[in-house]
Amino acid sequence: MKLFSICLLTVCLVFFLYPRPVGVDNIRFEGEVTHFQNGAVRLSFEGGKEEMLQGLEDLYAAVLWKENFGDLIIFYAYSSRIRDFHMVLDRRINVMVALRDGKVSFGIPLLGGSF
Repeated sequence: MKLFSICLLTVCLVFFLYPRPVGVDNIRFEGEVTHFQNGAVRLSFEGGKEEMLQGLEDLYAAVLWKENFGDLIIFYAYSSRIRDFHMVLDRRINVMVALRDGKVSFGIPLLGGSF
């Protein structure tokens, strides 16, 4: 009986404490979702830097670096709750965000297409 209790407790702890995987469905904003043949997903919606930061929070992602291209800003981030990743500049990247002219585009693991 003691072994059963320990096993049950272990299963419960793993179930409730193990971080759940996340994806674009976890972002609180609605927008256009595009699925690519390679498994990548893009979510685009109206917003600015505040909405972008909230979306990163929803994905439990931390920004690693950003690049500026005129009015386009691209953020590279990583979330331990997203399984897929790509190595970019020797770093794991699985969230890429583009911010331009009041539009936010999230890409998991990377952005594809035009944004």
